Amino acid sequence: MQDKANSILINASRMDEEFDGIATGLSTAITKDGQTTVTADLPMAGFKHTGVANASARNQYATVAQVQDGATAFAAAGGTANALTLTVGPAVTAYAAGQIFWARLTATNTSSAPTLAVSGLAAKTIKKRGGAPLVAGDLTSGDLAGFAYQSSTDDFRLVGPTKDTGLVLIESQTAANSATLDFTSGFGGEFDEILFEIVDLLPATDGDGFIARVSVDGGSSYAAGTAYEHFRISGSSSANTVIGGNSAGQAHATLCLGHMGNVAGEGASGWVRLLNNSASAAGANRIVSNVSYYTNDATPAYAMVMGWSSYNGSADDVNAFRFMCLTGNIASGTIRQWGRRRA
Repeated sequence: MQDKANSILINASRMDEEFDGIATGLSTAITKDGQTTVTADLPMAGFKHTGVANASARNQYATVAQVQDGATAFAAAGGTANALTLTVGPAVTAYAAGQIFWARLTATNTSSAPTLAVSGLAAKTIKKRGGAPLVAGDLTSGDLAGFAYQSSTDDFRLVGPTKDTGLVLIESQTAANSATLDFTSGFGGEFDEILFEIVDLLPATDGDGFIARVSVDGGSSYAAGTAYEHFRISGSSSANTVIGGNSAGQAHATLCLGHMGNVAGEGASGWVRLLNNSASAAGANRIVSNVSYYTNDATPAYAMVMGWSSYNGSADDVNAFRFMCLTGNIASGTIRQWGRRRA
């Protein structure tokens, strides 16, 4: 328009210059259909991108909604209780140190070595902080749990849910004319000690005794023969005496001597502690007990037994525990298994 106002005629050189300027302008503009490739940072001068969609690939912008909703690292767990899968969007293409994924658990683990596979990548073992194995129930259906990838050991470390330290209820069993009460969970190193709480246990046979045995094969068999050594102190209000005894080869750990009454109120109550059960060395597998009961004497008398026993195979890890009467069944009563969790 300036050329026309100044009566300047159109010529090739001036038109070439004009069109070169137009071409330069077009080549540096960002086109709305995405044809232009950006070659430098774009200063937004405080303005925002609006109306954007959620990212569907790792090299795209994520919306604030995606971030707030945790969509890039959270989903309901799939797979099975011991082989979890997680599908997040955008899909993860490789594990990286420090990645944290969150899952809503839909099943409770029964294995000490459950695995997690994210976005179809290889399954990696889930461990506790410090590398200790999980125990059954650490991943509980309905909970939210976090898993942090540790590249140096190529596994996931459990971020949550956080388990309390101190006593944790592992299992509770109530007898109903039971030959034995066997406990096979909670062993394997997570707990510094296992504590069994005995509540009003009555023998089916009047005048019976109460004993315990351990297993090192998960409960397939329980050691008997001469597998235990013990020292015990027993006392009775009828004799008003305290008696000590010891043996280097006993078939069980003695919790109550004979003469246990089987009338309501005469049952045995107390506790049994299994110490250092996950150490494969001398000094492991100590059984400490303190149990009281009433006898079936003509005039029932209060009796108690304090016992210190150990399984002779101290190089073996105890991984199951059995309670039983000396000759008959357990008519009734409850035994609760507690674990003192490592800090």
